[in-house]
Formats: sequence, C-alpha cells, structure tokens
Amino acid sequence: MKAPLPKKYLVWAIAVVLGVTLIRSSLFHVENNYAFLLSIYSYQIVDSKTGMFIAGFVPYLQLTIGLILLLFPRLWLAAFQFATILFLGYTTLQIITYFRGLDISCGCFSPTAASPIGLASIGLAAACALAGLVGCILSNSSISSFSDSNKALE
Repeated sequence: MKAPLPKKYLVWAIAVVLGVTLIRSSLFHVENNYAFLLSIYSYQIVDSKTGMFIAGFVPYLQLTIGLILLLFPRLWLAAFQFATILFLGYTTLQIITYFRGLDISCGCFSPTAASPIGLASIGLAAACALAGLVGCILSNSSISSFSDSNKALE
C-alpha cells in the first residue's frame, strides 16, 4: 500500500486549481465588464449602484487572490480564506437564485456559455468553497514547514 501524498502536494494542487479558476473568471469579467454587470443584474438581488460596485471590484479581487495562490505561498492562508468566502458567497447566491426559479446563467466564465444556474453550477461553487476551506486547514497546520521549504521559490 502506497503512502498518501504529503500535505504540501495537496495544498499546492488546491492552490493551482483555485488560482487558475479565479484568474480565468476574473479575466472574463475584466474584459467583458458590461456583460458581467448584466449578469449581476440578472440575479435581481442588488440595486444598480451596488451592482456597479460589485462589477468594478470583484474581478480585481478574484485576480489578486488567484495570483497570490499561484505565486506567493507565504500568503496562502489569507488567500484561501478570501477564496473560501468568495465561493461561499457564490454558492449562497446561486442557491437563492435557484429556489427563486430564475432561469439565468451563472455568469462565471462567459456571457455566451450555456451555464444555467442549477445543481451543477451550485456544486462547482460549493466544491471550490470546500477546496478553499481544506486549503485553509492545510496551510494553517503546516505554515512553518511551508515557509522553510518555499524560501528557495521566492
């Protein structure tokens, strides 16, 4: 029986997957800010000023968190915490929208992608939130061992 992979490989994998996911989403939102704003409005939860604030702020928050997860292991704990909060927010919004019966796209990666809010999109957001939580636990429990082994990388 093989020994399980060390925690550091698992936390690296989680950081890469969440980092790439956040960066991909943020780039779509930055490049298509009007489409992202329309997507925010389609949820019918916020007013126009709040929607404009979200459309202007969230993509850059996603980009920052994604870059930290890919490039700065010493900051992983904070990045995983912010990613977990973001994905829990996305999960909550999609659940609310799903039960309200709105037939809209989640707006995560493309305005033209057929990605309606449903169990698959809710599951993806929830899985990312769970991955972020696991990243928090793993990076917090072994932060001293990571900082020693990652000095050469920085």
